[in-house]
Amino acid sequence: MIIRLLLVFIVSFLLSAAITFQLLKKSKDSTKAVPCVGGIAFWFTFVAASFFMFMVTLDALSSLDLDGFIIILITSTLMFFVGAIDDKKDLSASTQFLAQSLIAFFVIVFGLRTHIAGIGVIGNCAVTFLWIVGITNAFNHLDIVDGLAAGIAFICCVTFSIVSALTGNGSLAMIFALLAGSVLGFLKYNFPIAKVYMGNA
Repeated sequence: MIIRLLLVFIVSFLLSAAITFQLLKKSKDSTKAVPCVGGIAFWFTFVAASFFMFMVTLDALSSLDLDGFIIILITSTLMFFVGAIDDKKDLSASTQFLAQSLIAFFVIVFGLRTHIAGIGVIGNCAVTFLWIVGITNAFNHLDIVDGLAAGIAFICCVTFSIVSALTGNGSLAMIFALLAGSVLGFLKYNFPIAKVYMGNA
């Protein structure tokens, strides 16, 4: 398990760092402003490294894990496009909230939600909805200081990966390791003084 986690982490880190560097280089050729292309690097790394993750963890993934991850991959891609459009066209807050709400609704309808005892199905659906929309916007607002949002995201991902591994949820540990590597590859260029920002994507 540890070797697999490290492999996924290293691959996603190297891929994210390389993609961020190339996007940064291309953006600097066309503008003097600090480019907001980190979200593109995150998304591309997440999708590409996911295929590597499947190769090294296929024997450990159940059909439920696989179905759940495909849902995460699709809905997170939709969330990425909402942010990318906002980076380009500056969507209104209400439009962003509506789009984020619909995506959170899709996640719940497809069966991914919390399982907190004592609050029932409706309560867990509500918690899941508030979590997805709330965390998305929380990190958006955190991205005001160089390295802050990415630094917190990295710490969270590493922590959740360790907790998931210790509690026997290997597939979830892999996903968080993948995300941790993606964030760290970007953080290399986002650390003060930032050469690149995440953007809403």
